[in-house]
Amino acid sequence: MVGTPSSFWMGCEVTLKARRSLWSFRLCVAHKLLFSVLAVSEAVPRAAEPPLFSSGLQTPACACTCRPLKPHLSFCTSLAPVDVTLDPETAHPDLTLSEDRKSVRRGSKKLLLSLFDNPKRFSTTPAVLGSQVFFSGRCYWEVQVGDKPEWGLGLCRESASRKGNVHFSPDNGYWLLRLQNGGNYEALTSPVSPLTLTVRPRRIGIFLDYEAGEISFYNVSDRSHVYTFTDRFSGNLRPLFFLGAFLGGRNAEPLVISWVRDTQGTGCIIL
Repeated sequence: MVGTPSSFWMGCEVTLKARRSLWSFRLCVAHKLLFSVLAVSEAVPRAAEPPLFSSGLQTPACACTCRPLKPHLSFCTSLAPVDVTLDPETAHPDLTLSEDRKSVRRGSKKLLLSLFDNPKRFSTTPAVLGSQVFFSGRCYWEVQVGDKPEWGLGLCRESASRKGNVHFSPDNGYWLLRLQNGGNYEALTSPVSPLTLTVRPRRIGIFLDYEAGEISFYNVSDRSHVYTFTDRFSGNLRPLFFLGAFLGGRNAEPLVISWVRDTQGTGCIIL
């Protein structure tokens, strides 16, 4: 029996629909297979990418117990630099502060100040505190020491004694790096830790990591680590500046705070 033209075209249309259904089914299966492969690849842990930057500052040997340090001064720019200023209410009467409270030097004794006892002021030791009070976080600042033959820098507990002859040591709430007349560098531990520096520092960087219990000192001149105190801090800490003996005028050069940055976002308050 010979089919009519209409039946022929109807058969073609049925065949075409069947082929379209087959292709749709194959495409659906392919999509499901692709998504299952992607899901598996995302579930497989990837190897950690290497750090973008690395550095290897050599830490000189010293008679101390130190943790491995952040290896380079460049880390400080990404932490919390603070604009430290001096607190005139804590300054020994022999000291003279600049108007901007960024430098201090040995000067003539201020008779009026010496007549009145201020509980905040150092009475015997030629020292002054910074206005900032640190209670958490990580902070960094720098101090120019120049060619001074004697100086001391570091931090102290806000509650540490400032009257009479102050003995600088961690047991008394003081963490100091000191240069004595004659070129002897020391970390004022108990007992004192003598240090050997290959390059004389003209500027000292001080880095406090409160939670880690670390106070680190750096020689900015050659970007080397000098010493790190490790302790467990509690309460408020403040920057300390010790001028040393006058030495007949040879130690008249000032200590100058040279780091100036925004204090916003740091763990400190300004008195």
